[in-house]
Amino acid sequence: AGSLFGPDWRKDPRWRVFYCAIDLKPFKTRPASFAALKASLGLPAEAFVVGHVGRFFEQKNHRFLIDIAAEAARRDPQVYFLLVGDGPLRPEIEQRVAAAGLAGRVIFTGVRQDVPQLMQMMDVFLLPSLYEGLALVTIEAQAAGMPMLLSDTITPETQIVAGLPHFMALTQPATAWAEKLLSLRAAPLPVSREQALATVLDSPFNIEVSVKDLEQVYRGDAHLGS
Repeated sequence: AGSLFGPDWRKDPRWRVFYCAIDLKPFKTRPASFAALKASLGLPAEAFVVGHVGRFFEQKNHRFLIDIAAEAARRDPQVYFLLVGDGPLRPEIEQRVAAAGLAGRVIFTGVRQDVPQLMQMMDVFLLPSLYEGLALVTIEAQAAGMPMLLSDTITPETQIVAGLPHFMALTQPATAWAEKLLSLRAAPLPVSREQALATVLDSPFNIEVSVKDLEQVYRGDAHLGS
């Protein structure tokens, strides 16, 4: 903004922030059967599912994620990891999983068209990214109503539902991440999944809310000038 409009751009009363909003309608539909969905993925009915959705690129830090998975699997026989996505690092990560003896505990789904349904089946979302811009997947995870364990490189602007995001430093070892991850299993949810979705739907990250805000600007009724 400074390069386009000068150093005093903040003094112009017309400026405002528009959030990078997404379509949340798919999260309004619940899967018909979580048990059937788990079975289709090779997950036991009693599995504690730790989910991750992201491209297999360096920034997503899958190597560290697998280190966390190995530590968590040693501590809890019911924890399983569901990795949704694809990318150039996937073969390497699959090899790391096999080498760690986690082939039956880490499920690779590839690219899926039913991600909102998969996310509603997950118990905890894990995102130890090295860096992010705005991690839209964290908005989706909150719409699904699940707690999240995130690296502290992720902007706090992604916090919409109080109590769902939990942040950890990447300087902490995988053992500490695994312990925190498993502690979320016993922790009560701060809100119901229905309440979490309602909160996200009411936020500026909802495309329907964002479109209405933008319409107001063009209609000139947002007190921003014509």
